[in-house]
Amino acid sequence: MSDPREKNLRIAMGIRVKALRKAKGWEQSDLAEAAELSSAMISRVESGGCFLSVPAVLRIAAVFGVEPAVVLPDLDDVRLAGFK
Repeated sequence: MSDPREKNLRIAMGIRVKALRKAKGWEQSDLAEAAELSSAMISRVESGGCFLSVPAVLRIAAVFGVEPAVVLPDLDDVRLAGFK
């Protein structure tokens, strides 16, 4: 069984990815193509279904011209998830 705290972090990551995508006015398929990921992967990430791999984080950050940390859950997200 998955740790519910991890689910909260997956959701936080998904919210960040979706916000970056929406700010560009892109569909999930646009981001998938630009980052060389599948549309299904983008959908799963945005819905909190999975974490991105490190290479995927780096590709998405590069696509949006942001630091990788912008894609990842921040310390507040970690604390809110219940990690100390």
